[in-house]
Amino acid sequence: MIDNGVTCYAWSFEGGPQKGTASAGLSWIQISQHARLASTDALTALSRARGPMLSVFRCYGAIGGDGVFGCADAALVFHGDVSSSLDVFSRYCGFATHRHWAPDEVVRSYLATGDEALRESAHQLAWAASNDLHDGERAAARIAMYAAQRDARVLATREAVRLTLSVLGAESLEAAARNRVRLERSLGSQLLRSVPSYEHQAAA
Repeated sequence: MIDNGVTCYAWSFEGGPQKGTASAGLSWIQISQHARLASTDALTALSRARGPMLSVFRCYGAIGGDGVFGCADAALVFHGDVSSSLDVFSRYCGFATHRHWAPDEVVRSYLATGDEALRESAHQLAWAASNDLHDGERAAARIAMYAAQRDARVLATREAVRLTLSVLGAESLEAAARNRVRLERSLGSQLLRSVPSYEHQAAA
C-alpha cells in the first residue's frame, strides 16, 4: 500500500491504455507529460503491454480520500526496450514453478542459467511434455515453454505470469495474494535494473 507523501515508481508499457481510457484499477495514474496511463503495479502494467518498450517514472504524490493515488510530480527515469529483463523474469517464473512438474535437465538448466545454447531444446522439451501432462503439471511445463520462447517476448511473459499465478495460488486465496506480491516485487526489481541509476546503487 502506498502511504501519503511518498515516492514510488510507475510503469507504462508500449501499447498500454491511453489517457481517458477506463482504467483497470486504482493502480493506474495519469502523468502530465506522458500520453499513456502508468501503473504503480508492474504486473498490472505488463498485463496491458503490447510491446517491449517501457517508460519508468519516479512519482511523488499522496492518496486522496477516495483511495486513489495522485501523482503530483513525476520524473522519467528510463525509456527503452526491456526485452532482456522480461526474458530473465520469465525464467524466474519457470524456476519458481519447476517443482510442480518433472522437467528435463536441459529445461532446468536453461531456467537456471539462461544459456542460449539450451533455449531451443528447452522450449521443445517443455512444449512436448506439456502435451502429455494435465492441470498444474501441464501449466508448469507451459510456463517453462514460454520462458524459453525466443519470439513474442511480451506475450510469452504475460502468459508465463498468468500461469504462474494460477499454479502458485492454487492452494488458497492467501497463497495467491502472497505469491502475487512476490512476483510483483521480482518483476519491479528486474525492470529497475534497466535504470542506470538503480543499477549503480545495486552494485554499490
